[in-house]
Amino acid sequence: MACVLVLGLSWWLSESTNDKVRSGIRSALEAVHQSTARSVDDWLTSIDQEASAWARSPLVRGLLSRPPTGGGTGARTEARELLAPLRGLTGVAGYFVVDSKGHVVASDDAGLLSRAPAREFGKRWSPR
Repeated sequence: MACVLVLGLSWWLSESTNDKVRSGIRSALEAVHQSTARSVDDWLTSIDQEASAWARSPLVRGLLSRPPTGGGTGARTEARELLAPLRGLTGVAGYFVVDSKGHVVASDDAGLLSRAPAREFGKRWSPR
């Protein structure tokens, strides 16, 4: 009888310990998840604010006022040099400026400048 009682008590202690460990792990994972989600949200908010500020800047407004194919190589180089600070922003790997018709008017990637506008881009993004 004592053996059965010892086995039962051992099982109960084992389950109790496992429940506490699982609960501790669950709490730790929830804290990490919440912290990570908050950090990502803060990072995205800062990128959005930075992009909005650049979009309202006279420099970008001036680029958008030019014809999409105008300016030539000199204007492209000038635009790339003027927008170079964008490359130094935390979390920014590159940039491109797109007009309401889908033309890439400035970019740090020269290959984007020769691409045709995205279909339906102007209809989806131009002001109504």
